[in-house]
Amino acid sequence: MGGFFLTNNIAHPIERNVMKLLEKKSQEVVTYNLGEFRLYYFRRVNTWERESIFEQSEDKIFGIGTIIYKNRVGTQALKHIYQDLIESNHDLGILNDIKGHYNIILYIDRELSVITDRIGAYHSFVAKEEDSIFISSSLFAIAENLHSLSIRKQEIMEFIASKAFYGPTTIFEEITFLPFGHVHKMKSSNFASFPFHQDMGPLSEYTLEDHMNRIRSHLKPLKELQISITADISGGYDSRLVCAILNHMNIDYTLSTNTNSQDSLDLKIASLIAKGEDRPLVVYEKNFDRNNYETLIDNSIFINELFRGAYGSEYSHIFFSEKTRDFDMILGGYGGELYRDTKYKGIADYEELIRKKYVHRDLDGIFSHDDIELLHQDLKRKMSGYVTHNNNELSKMDCERIYYYQRMMYWGGARVNIFNAYGLRYHPLLEYEVIHPLFYIDDSEKGKGKFLMQLMEKFDPRLASYPSGYGHNFIWSEYEGKRELPNIINVPLNLLFKVYRKITQRHTTVTLDQDRSVWHKKMKNHFLIEKLFDQFDARKSEKYLSTIYSVEEVLRTFQDKIECFG
Repeated sequence: MGGFFLTNNIAHPIERNVMKLLEKKSQEVVTYNLGEFRLYYFRRVNTWERESIFEQSEDKIFGIGTIIYKNRVGTQALKHIYQDLIESNHDLGILNDIKGHYNIILYIDRELSVITDRIGAYHSFVAKEEDSIFISSSLFAIAENLHSLSIRKQEIMEFIASKAFYGPTTIFEEITFLPFGHVHKMKSSNFASFPFHQDMGPLSEYTLEDHMNRIRSHLKPLKELQISITADISGGYDSRLVCAILNHMNIDYTLSTNTNSQDSLDLKIASLIAKGEDRPLVVYEKNFDRNNYETLIDNSIFINELFRGAYGSEYSHIFFSEKTRDFDMILGGYGGELYRDTKYKGIADYEELIRKKYVHRDLDGIFSHDDIELLHQDLKRKMSGYVTHNNNELSKMDCERIYYYQRMMYWGGARVNIFNAYGLRYHPLLEYEVIHPLFYIDDSEKGKGKFLMQLMEKFDPRLASYPSGYGHNFIWSEYEGKRELPNIINVPLNLLFKVYRKITQRHTTVTLDQDRSVWHKKMKNHFLIEKLFDQFDARKSEKYLSTIYSVEEVLRTFQDKIECFG
């Protein structure tokens, strides 16, 4: 399903506001009364199964997002979840066997619960106002139905700094993320939450073959699904690994890629692979000539609900709609970073992590020193919830856990909600079972992409042998030899290749100069955000201008409810 809104307030304005929101997003709604609550169930825009609902007498189970269970997806998966819950006397342990990015709404024996996925890849939000409670996959739907809103400066700074706000809080004081990995039992105007996510615990010895077996077991359900599947392919590591696994397991799929108006390396490499593998390739073109650029920007802010800002995401909803119209499930490679990531090597503590990976010096010209200091402190507090000690030092595992549970879930996960409003979007490498062991693999094995390349070559050596967007193939023994070139040769070659890639990847219909003129024009009279900070200067940094505009538009949308703008 494409989303939901759940409330115990059944007043007419609530329904009118929800319907109005969905009409703008081209989504239809089905309404259910569940005891004291009313559920507004948003149908997917596309896909073979626009509703994932299983009913047994008065009992009902609703699926939101992508749900895979016992080699089934959608409604059939819900049927098996329901049966196993009943037969096991509501044993929550079975929830750890569900794959995908989702929320599930259970109405069994007239008891209502909302289940969030184990890692929070599918976002949902909650707010209370007097005796009313609102839970939804849509931040805007809740904001639209609250009588007043307060702004959190911390989350606005987080979003401007890195195009995400990191839970449990949002930019609105009254609205928080619904905790992930929990069953939330709803009753009257309150709810109780119980965790079901089970940590796998530490690992000692772990080999490449162990991980191959784990991946094979994890992706086995995809062989049984009677749906059409496409897998993203580009010049990068992660999408190639997913395709290598699919080839190894003889899972049927079609290749797809995105492109700009001018051919890019991604398209050239995808076409080379498709031809060499004799596999169909569907190309989705980012063509700004077919759409008004300013309209794309404005629509993206409303439809995408602030994920990653407008610039770079202005075309996403077009891609989402086109891909899900052609295929039932779209597989992506997100999660693969932790197979090869060495960017946390040498980071010693929270301050260094925040300074190098979250808050850059560019912000100094926008916000005051005191505000930036508070941003650092609050980020440290949020990060500390993902480590198992109280001191300031950070290990490799600490950094990777923070990256997984915070950066990947809140920055990357934001796209999951929007994509699943159109169809089934699934990142198999993001799942907890396949990520958890990576925390225990030493940098000497993961560094320079070694572990990922060796894994890819084991799954499909021919696919690994095609060139990449980094100027080399993914055969480790060959790449390792290239890395041994003297730096006097290797470094200039890498720099030249990066320049070449940047030039060939640039789209031609909207130049950088045109981009700047668009954003400056749109920001000319847009400075509600200035009232929130003692020091704020949007024009000090071109880098953040489009992200600031995205926040500004949200503030303007809800300014009548925000006291400081009244």
